[in-house]
Amino acid sequence: MIKFYGYSKCSTARKAKNWLEENNLEFENIEIVSNFFDFNELKAVAIEVLPYPLGATTIIGLLGQFSGISPEIAPPADLTTHDNVTPETRARVEATIQRLGYKPSGLAQALATNKSTYIGVVIPSANYVYIANVLNGINEVAKEKGFSVILLVTSHKQKDALKMSEKVITSHVDGAIIFDDDLDHDQIAKIGSYNVPIVVINNNVKGERVASIELDYEKNLRETLSKVLETPNHPKMTFLHVSNAGRLLDRMEKVFVDLHHEHSSSYEVYDCDDSYTKTYNDFSERFKTTKTGYFIAYRDSIAAAIINAATDSGLRVPEDIEVLSMIGTKYANIITNYL
Repeated sequence: MIKFYGYSKCSTARKAKNWLEENNLEFENIEIVSNFFDFNELKAVAIEVLPYPLGATTIIGLLGQFSGISPEIAPPADLTTHDNVTPETRARVEATIQRLGYKPSGLAQALATNKSTYIGVVIPSANYVYIANVLNGINEVAKEKGFSVILLVTSHKQKDALKMSEKVITSHVDGAIIFDDDLDHDQIAKIGSYNVPIVVINNNVKGERVASIELDYEKNLRETLSKVLETPNHPKMTFLHVSNAGRLLDRMEKVFVDLHHEHSSSYEVYDCDDSYTKTYNDFSERFKTTKTGYFIAYRDSIAAAIINAATDSGLRVPEDIEVLSMIGTKYANIITNYL
């Protein structure tokens, strides 16, 4: 037969008891207030049930009994912090908690308060290098505000990005930050239908519980390249294309191509691996015959590979070879020729 240990003043215990009765399950009702456990029985029950999301009142009663405190005098709050608890009682309860290895259930706390203190962050894997600094900032602010960050990395597919975004939002997070490089407006709108505050980065989306932050990489790139293209006898530009690097890079490449068409200027799009070593080797070979040029790399490690290959080939930077890195990282400040 089922043994049901409960406390009549605990709402969770009452709900559980009602469920047993509604499902016609036989059980022995043991009221923990009027029926003190012997030590061995209490230890067995406590070890079995404390890891699970019991009601707060029931847990207080169990810890109180295990510590030798009557549940009738146990305060209706945390036994270790409540003002009514004497130092001696607090010490006994803390010793009991340590002996049992008890940890409060985050799930139970989330259900009781409707707050999980978790912020979900979804990023496309191809874009991780773009947003490392932003992620560090999010994590620091989250810690200051008492939140923890759950990070989900998606593959380079819209379906996977949507699935991961919905997964993190339905995981009882208090809010979500989505680095949108793969989702379209309809998909973002679907995600925004959940009753969770959402911030979408790199997409102009508006909604009742949806805010957006746009990264103006395209605008900055257009302004920078326009100045070069308007300069007489400017060097030929080469855009380093990296496959499956996300829609942000695709948009940057489109700006590059469109701008050259507007200025009727020749250009090159060079297929490049997302690898420092491979890029360095490829450009070391290229610089045996090519002695000038303006190269646009999507991030600093690739730009550093071009600069190092140029200087190791006896070329001067920026006199002979100019390199523009679109996404800044810590590499910009640690290489010999600053980006």
